[in-house]
Amino acid sequence: MQLKPRGKVSQALAAATCSLLSVNAQAVDSDTSWDMTHLHYAEKGRVSVAEQVVAMEKIYTDEDRFKLKLYHDSITGATPNGGGAFANTFTSASGGSYYSDGSGDALALIQDERIAVSAEWVEQTSRLEKRNYSLSYSNELDYDSVGASLTYDSESKDRMRSYNWGGSINYDVVRAQGGIPTGLAASTDMTRTAQENSVVVDLIAGMTQVLNRKTLLQFNYTLGLSNGYLTDPYKYISVIGGTVPLQYERRPSSRLGHSFYTRAIYNHKKNVAKASYRLYVDDWGVFSHTIDMRYRYKLKGRWHWQPHVRYYSQSAADFYSYAFYREGSDAGFPVSSDASSDYRLGNLTTLTAGVQFGRKVSRNSEFAMRIEHINQSDRLGEFQSVNALVAQISFTYKYQ
Repeated sequence: MQLKPRGKVSQALAAATCSLLSVNAQAVDSDTSWDMTHLHYAEKGRVSVAEQVVAMEKIYTDEDRFKLKLYHDSITGATPNGGGAFANTFTSASGGSYYSDGSGDALALIQDERIAVSAEWVEQTSRLEKRNYSLSYSNELDYDSVGASLTYDSESKDRMRSYNWGGSINYDVVRAQGGIPTGLAASTDMTRTAQENSVVVDLIAGMTQVLNRKTLLQFNYTLGLSNGYLTDPYKYISVIGGTVPLQYERRPSSRLGHSFYTRAIYNHKKNVAKASYRLYVDDWGVFSHTIDMRYRYKLKGRWHWQPHVRYYSQSAADFYSYAFYREGSDAGFPVSSDASSDYRLGNLTTLTAGVQFGRKVSRNSEFAMRIEHINQSDRLGEFQSVNALVAQISFTYKYQ
């Protein structure tokens, strides 16, 4: 199970956006801060994930700063393997076996652990310009990832507008348990390779504009290119009418995606409203919309609460199908072109709703807790809907 690494260049651009909201700040509040977070994600009857994050940020001047993050994730449970159209016995990633009766989603048993680290340095190069460097490393049982990014932030003379641009690169290595099968080979084929790799490059350009003392707008464009091994070695496809009823999936060896993102932030009497929209399209045929809304409301005393709603809609990839049918001149032959039954490449709709409560414990510390419900459904009804619960608790401490 590949748990994707953190620290993408988009996070650096998001951080740069926040600087425009505090152009009147005279000095930093503290030199060092610590953030500790525990998150639990659980899908009903499927995957369960526990994550712990410890982050340290050291501020040297008003702008120069260093941030270090340590991650630990553990995942257990089951996830669809794409081969649910037939009754069959499958081999799990850990070497065990599990059975599907063909009446629903074939769920593969999984267990994995991830340890990751990321380091970030923000450097003020002039009064109106700064650079952001970051490095990241992630290790799992069957997956390694190394990444680096560099972004630039340039403000206008009146500091009401900021231009952001940059790029990131990740080198990923996949080592499936038991070896990596040949794409589209029969499930009984034992030919394996030890490992495969891929390179992911993201280029981002954006602009942030302060409209007035209360309102900010942000626009970003991201060009993403992935090249290499992009297939999931644990996924199958079901072939109805062919000589091979169960084959390993195979995805294209490259992916070019475009993302358009806009966000508005409105601050009114210490209450902050955020709304964003993201449009994504790629050459796999995936087309998605994401709408995200949050409202942070300050309560009496030291408490605050923040409701959150997110809507996501996605079209299926060109080579996706719940099952592949062989008819006419193709009857009796296995699938020979790119094909996947991974539900994550299907016609998905995801609705997230939740709330966060937080309290400022002291001048230098804050406590927060968040709970959200996620419903993910297949618009064609081929896969069962997924309901998940997210619970998170975090504590921040700053000292001089």
